[in-house]
Amino acid sequence: MGYQGRSPIVGSYKLIDNLTSQFNSAQTQFSLTSSSQTVIPGSAQNLIISVGGVLQSPGNAYSVMGSTIIFSAAPANTQPFFGVLLGEALDVGYITSGVDINVNRITATGNVSVNGAVTLANTLAVTGATTVANTLVVTGDTTLSNTLAVVGDIYTNAAADYYASSVIVGWSSLTSGRRYIFCKKVGKIVFVDFHLEGTSNSTAVSFTVPYPSKSQYGQFGGVLSLTYDNTLLVSSAPGRCSIDGGGSTTVNCYKDSGVGAWTASGNKIAEASFWYFTD
Repeated sequence: MGYQGRSPIVGSYKLIDNLTSQFNSAQTQFSLTSSSQTVIPGSAQNLIISVGGVLQSPGNAYSVMGSTIIFSAAPANTQPFFGVLLGEALDVGYITSGVDINVNRITATGNVSVNGAVTLANTLAVTGATTVANTLVVTGDTTLSNTLAVVGDIYTNAAADYYASSVIVGWSSLTSGRRYIFCKKVGKIVFVDFHLEGTSNSTAVSFTVPYPSKSQYGQFGGVLSLTYDNTLLVSSAPGRCSIDGGGSTTVNCYKDSGVGAWTASGNKIAEASFWYFTD
């Protein structure tokens, strides 16, 4: 027959190390350990204690102070001992400073306020207001039916220079200190800030970015804030840059508002900031 009765509470149950060898008919206080590690019961009621085959009444036959059990009468020499530390029910009302909590899922129906960093490896579901004063990193799904207020930074990837990994077309050489392609992904939006300057060897200009554009969207683009072609500033019409939708990672740059070709010689500069959606 299966277990009949009240379901056990959630928590860690630990076998107390045997105290029989310490019983001498005189000593009443003993340190509690489990697998040689000190344990601290929440109260006497968190222990099941048997001495000489008789269950002891918590608060009467013994009490606890920190990690010490205090018997009201000294156990007789060599009397058999058995003890279990009962786990606490999983009902956290208040968490003191400096306590770490490692969980896979947090569900809160009230307000959640955290002054430090929060890292969740699975799902965050909040139906009340949430305030995080530091960093919130969630690698699983996030569901919010109310307000999320973040005092610190919230991001999936910090801004990083992608220049060294990018496939760049349009220059035979780029000037040191005058070449960068910064990319920062925030959720499903990618921000790009770039400056490419050097000796031209092509009528085309393009470079790749680390995150592909959103699959079902069209073209994303922006206006070049600085355009030099064959050492001359292009001021008649602003140049432009764009990335096609449909999963592209290639950004194309044009020296004017159309699709004007660059000169394959002289100094060439393309600079802009823009954003696009990613999946």
